[in-house]
Amino acid sequence: MTPHISIDFIYYREATFMSLKRFVFAVSFGFIASGTCADPDISEHVVKKSRSNYCHYQTSDFYNKTKRYTPYQTLGECLNSGGMIPPVSDHDAEPPVKFSSNRICHRKGGEWYEATKNHVAFESLEACINHGGRQPHTQDQL
Repeated sequence: MTPHISIDFIYYREATFMSLKRFVFAVSFGFIASGTCADPDISEHVVKKSRSNYCHYQTSDFYNKTKRYTPYQTLGECLNSGGMIPPVSDHDAEPPVKFSSNRICHRKGGEWYEATKNHVAFESLEACINHGGRQPHTQDQL
């Protein structure tokens, strides 16, 4: 006697396989679209919020090392989402402008520049302001 496989069994097996393929595709697409698996070469997102909630701008030592992140277009958007400015190491060079944790852009030579220890480095005041910073109400404006 030869084994008998019904058409219903074959149809059921194929339908289950197709459903599984659709499910795997949907889960994969959702994970990629969520931003947790973002492409590190995305140039329009210049701020990366790491899993430890630090907002890394392109001048950060950890910007290129941060592979799992949520992308933001500005530092202000990242901070508004609950992100923090990362601690700065003592060996970092003195940038022309410091974006402080209270979102003030301090120019080199300004009244609060030296006192600003936790900051994000910017090359210009304009770039700092474009990322959600503001000018201080003191001599830093000069």
